[in-house]
Amino acid sequence: DLNPNYVESLSAMANIRMNQGRFADASALCDKGLAITPNYGGLVWIRSVCLFQLKNYEESAKTFENFLTYAPNDAQTYLNLGVCYIQLHRKDDAVAAWKKAYQLNPNNTIALAYLKSQGVVLK
Repeated sequence: DLNPNYVESLSAMANIRMNQGRFADASALCDKGLAITPNYGGLVWIRSVCLFQLKNYEESAKTFENFLTYAPNDAQTYLNLGVCYIQLHRKDDAVAAWKKAYQLNPNNTIALAYLKSQGVVLK
């Protein structure tokens, strides 16, 4: 049984649920943990990914944006954020996110492919 106030257990269970493909369950565990400890970065990340997998791109984008306060130089977050923005028809924001991901990691072929898909050619 989980201690309902032990955020680390909620985070671990949320991660397990996410890896099982039980994204709604994982997101609910994240919400519970974040209600206790709103700034727990691991739960913010898991929630972001789960919302993304559930195709809730608007909430996912907000949560990825929030996660950037914990990891401002995380290229993967910018990649995911860009995909959310594309799904929300926010092309300029998506391109900016992918440019940031590429800037953080110039070897990132995914960021480069995403940018090229939007007609952006980098020097």
